[in-house]
Amino acid sequence: MNKNYIIALLMMGNGLYAQKMNKTHFGQEITEVSRKIVPIHEVTGDAVVWEQKVSSAENKYAIVSTFYIPENWGLYSADDFQTEKDITVQSILFYGSQSNDEAQSLIRKVNLYLYTDQDGKPAGSPEVQGSEYKKITFGYSDLKVEPGEFYYMGDKIYHIDIQKVLGEGIKLPAGVYWASIVFDIDTPSSEFSNRFSWADSEALILHQPKAISKELGINDWTDIPKVGFPVKAFAFTLYGDNSILSTNSFNSEDLQLFPNPTSDYFYLTGASIKEIKSIDCVDLLGQKKDLVYENGKVNISHLNKGVYLVLIHTSQGTVTKKLIKK
Repeated sequence: MNKNYIIALLMMGNGLYAQKMNKTHFGQEITEVSRKIVPIHEVTGDAVVWEQKVSSAENKYAIVSTFYIPENWGLYSADDFQTEKDITVQSILFYGSQSNDEAQSLIRKVNLYLYTDQDGKPAGSPEVQGSEYKKITFGYSDLKVEPGEFYYMGDKIYHIDIQKVLGEGIKLPAGVYWASIVFDIDTPSSEFSNRFSWADSEALILHQPKAISKELGINDWTDIPKVGFPVKAFAFTLYGDNSILSTNSFNSEDLQLFPNPTSDYFYLTGASIKEIKSIDCVDLLGQKKDLVYENGKVNISHLNKGVYLVLIHTSQGTVTKKLIKK
């Protein structure tokens, strides 16, 4: 089966240009239809506290998030999530790629960095020691790894049982956080098949995902679409003791919120609105705002301009929708 990669190549100090090639230092686009498998994974945690599903689009992307030990530099990727109340994260499931199945012998550490939010980007960086809110380091043996959808091309599903490995979960107060998952690999950057790349998601909920690497001239956290890849988000799921987003048997995709952006009102449509019990929202600081829902219409004229997560509480769980108040 043919492989077609269409790449935006990051040039040192010279911006970007489009070029067809197999791999770059930054990432790759996979435009291939393959047979699928259904992975089976067990997770620790009472509920899904945040979920960004792996992309189902025909064109899939994977962005490098790797520290190259021999060369002492890395390319780091990050995406954000939000919680409306204090939670304990007990496990994480994330999707990525390593085309060399023997690369596990070269992986020295797997790092989960957590940062607070500062003006829509992480308030720290893996390149600045001690700038993180939390840093948890795992051995590769602490991960449960399964083949992903494009398994013969290196796609994998990774699960870390934080509760089991650390003996406790990660306690997070309400707010917005950024996660950066980085593999420390004992291989040069030219060995593309060994590096870890984080798979994309279509679930742009808060801010665009970011990348940073002083070695490649990206000196501050930069939106990944600005460096050549139309990535909306990264694929990961957090499990813990409080449910923000729950799919269960409830069809969350049936609920539609419009118009968006909007200034005064928005409407909810879909057969599932009969399941709605109440609605509220949280801003990017994690502060809860009450909303009045009546006959499919919600008044937001009292809200300040900005980005909100609308929390739709139903008989089957809570569904989140991103809202922009203009």
